[in-house]
Amino acid sequence: MERKRTSVEFDGEIDHEGRISVPASIRDQLGNGSIQIRLSAMGVGAKLGNRRVTEEEIQKIAATQLESRDQVVKFLLVEGALKGRKMFKQHVRRPVRRGDR
Repeated sequence: MERKRTSVEFDGEIDHEGRISVPASIRDQLGNGSIQIRLSAMGVGAKLGNRRVTEEEIQKIAATQLESRDQVVKFLLVEGALKGRKMFKQHVRRPVRRGDR
């Protein structure tokens, strides 16, 4: 019998013995049995910190876009990556003519 997959995300902490506490409401949603866990650090990295991005902003974007925190961080890290590339700028500025296609 195949079980319906449920995905729930929550913020938590790992204690000094390596244990993670799962809130009762989440345990109730998932029920008993095997689960898959993905861990990610909550700190804002140096690159985003230099751009003055805060954890609050990341969380707000994630909630608005219905994306995971990791996806928002990846997006913010690549945002504007092509801005300084000379070839990209030339390509964008060059008008498309009928014969160029």
